[in-house]
Amino acid sequence: MTGIKKLTLYSNEIKQLNQSMFVGLAQCTELDLSKNIIHTIQIKAWQGLDSLSTLKLDGNKLVSIGPNVFNGLDSLSILKLGENELVSLGNNAFNGLTALKELDLQITSLTTLPWIAFGTEHGSHLKVGLHAVPLVCNASLCWVKQERWLRDDSLDAVVCHDTDIGWDEETSTCAHFGLYDL
Repeated sequence: MTGIKKLTLYSNEIKQLNQSMFVGLAQCTELDLSKNIIHTIQIKAWQGLDSLSTLKLDGNKLVSIGPNVFNGLDSLSILKLGENELVSLGNNAFNGLTALKELDLQITSLTTLPWIAFGTEHGSHLKVGLHAVPLVCNASLCWVKQERWLRDDSLDAVVCHDTDIGWDEETSTCAHFGLYDL
């Protein structure tokens, strides 16, 4: 299996990803695990996927992303987690993904986007897809505007109906604004 570049395991009723289950796929650049019933990803599940640049986990049953679950995916530039039942992101869930350019979290049940999920090591100009995500727009989202590595249009799909917290460009701090200024 060492020469495989793209592995598609779409809609195979896979329930969990175990430690080291992809060993021997060092040249694989794209892994499609979408539309399965994955609910658990063990630490080191990605061991052996040294060249992986695209990982599709959309349309599964993931409720949370644990701490450091994507460690070792140094080449990953696209991560699709949309259409899962996500309600939480663990500390450092995306830490170390320095090549990450696109993170799809669309159509999930996340109500917050915690800064600590991204840790301190991340790529530059990250695009986060947040279409149809019921984020609560309060001061906990202000970090998005403060961090220069996150693309400014990442919150374009977010509609704030429930707060008057916003970003003050003059002082570079969170402030009370109108409903749609965040």
